[in-house]
Amino acid sequence: MPKPVAAYVKDIVETCTAVGGKPVAGPKIEHDRLVSGPEFWSVSDATLTCEGALSIFSGPHGSDVAAFVALPDGNLKRFTIQGTFGMRTEDVANSSKLWLAVSGANCGQKGDVATASQIACERDLVWDRTTQKLDFAPLSRAIFASRVVSPKPAPRDPPRFYQPAVHNGSEMRVNEWDDGRIEIVYVAPRPDLHVAEGTVLFRGTAKGRRYAGTAYTFKPGCEPAPYPVSGARDDKRDIIVLTGPATGRIPNSCELTFGSMQSKNARLVFDVRIDGDE
Repeated sequence: MPKPVAAYVKDIVETCTAVGGKPVAGPKIEHDRLVSGPEFWSVSDATLTCEGALSIFSGPHGSDVAAFVALPDGNLKRFTIQGTFGMRTEDVANSSKLWLAVSGANCGQKGDVATASQIACERDLVWDRTTQKLDFAPLSRAIFASRVVSPKPAPRDPPRFYQPAVHNGSEMRVNEWDDGRIEIVYVAPRPDLHVAEGTVLFRGTAKGRRYAGTAYTFKPGCEPAPYPVSGARDDKRDIIVLTGPATGRIPNSCELTFGSMQSKNARLVFDVRIDGDE
């Protein structure tokens, strides 16, 4: 890890301890090459679990992501993006797109909108070689709820591997394909969930033991609400853990609001102790 990135991580860890907290996990760090060329490292402050001060790095208006981009002279240039509710990468050939979950004005919403009524979206970051700046791609590339893939089962080739799992009292199945696609679907949902058998809870990709993609929350009478998640398979504990800013809804409405790491759906745990089948 480059010294500026390590120093940044050290700084937020020390901030946690300075307020009486205990850093127990994180932060999440992404490292790859942007589609536009340069190598990057990104750190999501909100993913540092500071026991005793969980909200120190995040709140109703989101949190910071620090992105470090390698310049031709070998130095790193740091950019801080405020008001984020999640971070993920998307594999594109031998590089990655860096996506941030944002809300309100960053999603093109006009006017002075109350926090609870802000719309949510994902936007990717692009590097301008001429100005040496990292900024959001055009708003036309943003991913809104209506443009995210539906969580309904998609007809396709059968998975290479599937594995039973349990999640919050519901029986699930983890499907994996040779090209890295992953789906986690409901097999026997808890009756109080009002979710149909076969509904997709998570759809994404795997890189080794790391997972990234889209999860969904459900409300009767409303379309499923998507939000970005990432995580990993813990082989020692036989669980899959995915975390991300779960999308909220305006009360008595299906309209989506910003995501929150404080939501009960921000951490999804799947018990996969039962062996799967090829």
